[in-house]
Amino acid sequence: MFSATLAVILVVQNVRGAGERFPVLEGSYLGQEPPGREPRLFAPGIVSTGMDELNSVFSADGAEFFFSVKVPVRGRHVMLTMKQERGRWSAPTVLPFSGRYNDADPAPSPGGRTLYFASSRPLTPGAPEKDWDIWAADRTAGGWGEPRRLDAPVNSEAMEVYPSLAANGTLYFSSGRPVGASMGGIFRAVPVAGRYPTVEAFDSGIVSQYGGGDVFIAPDERTIIFSSSRVGGLGSSDLYVGFRRA
Repeated sequence: MFSATLAVILVVQNVRGAGERFPVLEGSYLGQEPPGREPRLFAPGIVSTGMDELNSVFSADGAEFFFSVKVPVRGRHVMLTMKQERGRWSAPTVLPFSGRYNDADPAPSPGGRTLYFASSRPLTPGAPEKDWDIWAADRTAGGWGEPRRLDAPVNSEAMEVYPSLAANGTLYFSSGRPVGASMGGIFRAVPVAGRYPTVEAFDSGIVSQYGGGDVFIAPDERTIIFSSSRVGGLGSSDLYVGFRRA
């Protein structure tokens, strides 16, 4: 069994080297310079270490930071967290339920009580791993509870990844299920009494022809960022931004 403790050791050693203390990080945004108009490497030597770091997100109050690392042992994706306490940020630690299976794409709920993420973990302990689905772990008085797989229709026989939540709890995610003529696209689910009973394609006119994924929705749902392989891009897949109109 792959050990979450081993993941911590690998990440920590890579970030600061054996015997070196974690640097003091104070203030908002991990003490880093706020982003400007040009992309810059985020938190070099702390979060961005030369390993395969991805899927980073702050909680709504800015006091927690979540991200994923592809650990070079069995190629597992592991989710880590950093917390701001009394103005100072903690060193990255593996989330208590992560480390054994592939876990990535962390997305905290607006109130921070639930963490949604993508995982290939089996439906029952000891069973073979399956394709990626969207799971959720609830925060309890003693920490994080046991992850649960979201029911259909959010999850399907296809692959579901990249959850992102608006301030009203509406869930956006990527799925391999068909959207028009495209296999795979962006979907949204509106909460009803704490569940997601229905799922609809996000604006099939935008994503149906070329597909879309890797979705991020702004809290007010007025801005969406996603990847697409549409004509005119610079690579095999590029990032696009869309703005809601009346």
